[in-house]
Amino acid sequence: MPMKNGIQLITYPDSLGGDLDSLNNLLNERFAGLFAAGVHILPPFPSSSDRGFAPITYYQIDPRFGTWKDIEAIGERHDVILDLMVNHISRQSDYFRDFVKRGRASRWADLFITIDKVWPDSRIPPEDLAKIAFRKPDIPFSDIQIEENGQ
Repeated sequence: MPMKNGIQLITYPDSLGGDLDSLNNLLNERFAGLFAAGVHILPPFPSSSDRGFAPITYYQIDPRFGTWKDIEAIGERHDVILDLMVNHISRQSDYFRDFVKRGRASRWADLFITIDKVWPDSRIPPEDLAKIAFRKPDIPFSDIQIEENGQ
């Protein structure tokens, strides 16, 4: 389907009405015809933090917002975009928990960037670190102890 050129609503799933069903009602009634290019729903997945940007799973919609049926209902009359952040995942996700348990033996190991994948000697040159834009004052790396081998 070709992209539509026009106004698109970008919203969190709970910003307009509190949930996806209410959002759908607003789109179809109060905002009818206004967002011809559709609606971009920011992460509606169960998440541990960061307003949805630390998803625990992509297979479910956070029950506080609704269900996949609500997304489908919105999609009946509007083009829908959902955020899928391939560079964000919750520490509470099954993917991360398996990686912490099994390390490189995890079937999900390739989802995680370890320092040695970027810097083979596992030392970050200060000039490289200086090029990283930090959203928070902390360094953007976490020390993880792999349970099965202690590394």
